[in-house]
Amino acid sequence: MARSNRERVGLALDCFVDGYRPFVIQQMDARHSGQGAAKAQEYLEQRARGGSHVPSGPDEWDTACVISIILSDWQYLFRLKLGKAERGMLGELEEIRNEGRISRRSAPMTRCVRLIRFIGC
Repeated sequence: MARSNRERVGLALDCFVDGYRPFVIQQMDARHSGQGAAKAQEYLEQRARGGSHVPSGPDEWDTACVISIILSDWQYLFRLKLGKAERGMLGELEEIRNEGRISRRSAPMTRCVRLIRFIGC
């Protein structure tokens, strides 16, 4: 049976988290003297809404966590490693993820194709 766009997007987001998590940890550790995970945790706690679950460590990070950490330290760290295109795709990833959580409709095919090409799944 063919996969729906929703399934394709879900798999692509999983690939994104699996691929970017080690990169984010490595970059955060380099910038914050080996305390990258603690700094990332601090960013997540600052952005968390009251009563919402905050992951206890990198093993629990989902798409929102990875994107949130990158955007929190964009100006001083990730801007130097990633380009404008990647910044734009992070915003699009965030939108697609949020749309999928809010509604049951699938993302349009063109967005799915761009997302999958960006992530490389």
